[in-house]
Amino acid sequence: MNIPAIELVLANTNATVVRQKLPRTSYGSKDAIIQIIRDAVDMEDSIRNIYAFALEGRPGAGRDSYLAFLVEYQNDHFDLFDDSEMNMGNPSREYEVISIVQHMSLLANPNHLLYSVKRLPYQLRDLPPLQAACLVKSQSFKPLLPNWQTFLATFNKDQQLCPKSVYQVDDWEVLYDESKTALRNIKVCSIHQFIENLTEYERLNLGMMRGHEFRVFISTKGNECQICFIPVDNAYTVYQQLENHIPEFVYGDFLPESIVRSAGQRLLSLNKTELMPASQDNLRWVFREYPT
Repeated sequence: MNIPAIELVLANTNATVVRQKLPRTSYGSKDAIIQIIRDAVDMEDSIRNIYAFALEGRPGAGRDSYLAFLVEYQNDHFDLFDDSEMNMGNPSREYEVISIVQHMSLLANPNHLLYSVKRLPYQLRDLPPLQAACLVKSQSFKPLLPNWQTFLATFNKDQQLCPKSVYQVDDWEVLYDESKTALRNIKVCSIHQFIENLTEYERLNLGMMRGHEFRVFISTKGNECQICFIPVDNAYTVYQQLENHIPEFVYGDFLPESIVRSAGQRLLSLNKTELMPASQDNLRWVFREYPT
């Protein structure tokens, strides 16, 4: 195992690398990784690259390979997730991999979500974090989402390329297109600003927050949107000033309360919660005063 010199790999040799301790379950690993990255986005730590790689299982391990990540931020900090229990052992585990890849494609630029074309040796876990990061960074990488089939082949011992039909192909195929059209520039604004700027946007999305006396108004244009949190008692009055100006849609499920304070959760929720065209029935669900 050749470990490259730090100065040959990292532009900033004072970079910091934290090896994150993860739960001992695959779903726990998934949730912890998402939470750590989301929290970093909340603190305005912009993600430069996410490197995904298949890591060999140790001799006697339950699996032949595990999914691992190195997340590189613009401030030259790295989070190393090489302790993950995530794998491709069965369809349930595959859905967990799909889920974390979807989350990462929304929290980061999808073109900067990359995978190592070769699996890495299990001894990586024994290296100091900085050396481990250098070893990962020195690998050959390709964009993950448009090449998900070859990415999954790295979990096979001989890296055999399996037919797409072996996998949850429909769930994989939509990830890249959805990430390219996702809302990314999300601006929180006042009611006055929201109304004043409405004509600059193409759609109006309306929603409810679980356990919160606010309604969510979002106007969108391409990858941009403005969002406004309106007290429930004023929400229908504000809506009356906006209705019938641009096409209207309603979120089909509650949005989490955390979107009020979390930039990362806004990215995830506004792009994952399904929308439906506004109708009398679902508008009554959003507004208490909506006429019958």
